[in-house]
Amino acid sequence: KTRKGDKKLQNKVWEISGLAQCKTGMAEQGLALLKKAADASKNDYQQHAWGHGAYYMEVWGMAALAAGKDIDAEEAFLEAIAHDPGSFRGPLGLQILCERLGRTDEAKQYQTMAEKAWQHAEVKVFNEAVTQVRQLKSATLSTSAGQ
Repeated sequence: KTRKGDKKLQNKVWEISGLAQCKTGMAEQGLALLKKAADASKNDYQQHAWGHGAYYMEVWGMAALAAGKDIDAEEAFLEAIAHDPGSFRGPLGLQILCERLGRTDEAKQYQTMAEKAWQHAEVKVFNEAVTQVRQLKSATLSTSAGQ
């Protein structure tokens, strides 16, 4: 309440609240908050200057992918790529989404893009990240089924 002008703090509040809502069965409301944070950060020079221009878009996309909200996930990941051509999670998320939807040619293109963004990093860590994203929805569904 005392730091109403702090945009960075406001985005963090939206991020944490949005993720919490997504994980507790209120995906629509949670994704709306994550989109709000993504939209607020689009023109934030500091966010882009430090190489985090796509951060909130990637978070929004991963949450949408986990919630099974394919349209939201695709929009978020495309935004991430548009705002940060070096985004790894944007093309990775699109690769997994396209694989799930049977769009194999597109999935291969996004895989190539993700690999290019990751080309100077550890292959093992890349493969772990791919596995983690592939399991997003299945983990979420099995958690929801147990409740």
